Amino acid sequence: MSNKPPALLSKPLAPNLPSPTTYITGYDASGKSILESTRPNQWKPFENNETAFSQVYTTSFPPDLNDNKDIKFHDDLMAADTLGLARKGGVVMRMVR
Repeated sequence: MSNKPPALLSKPLAPNLPSPTTYITGYDASGKSILESTRPNQWKPFENNETAFSQVYTTSFPPDLNDNKDIKFHDDLMAADTLGLARKGGVVMRMVR
C-alpha cells in the first residue's frame, strides 16, 4: 500500500462532481420546515490513507427529534470520536471511499 498524504482525502470522489454535503433539516417554533445547517463531509482515513469513512449521521433508535436532541447526539458522538463500525441501539449513516 502506498503512503498517500491525508490531504488527498479532501478531493472530490469524482472530478466532475462536487464533494458531498449533508443538509440537516428541522422545524421552527411554528412547525415550518427549515434548513438547520449544511455540513461538508469530513473524511477519517484508514489503511495508510487508502480508504476513508465519512460519518454522515448517527442517532439512537428510535431517535429523539425534540429540541434538536438528535443533532446534538450526533455532534457529541462525533466530537468524542468513540463511534465504532456499528452503533448498538442506533443507526449509522456512513460513506466509504
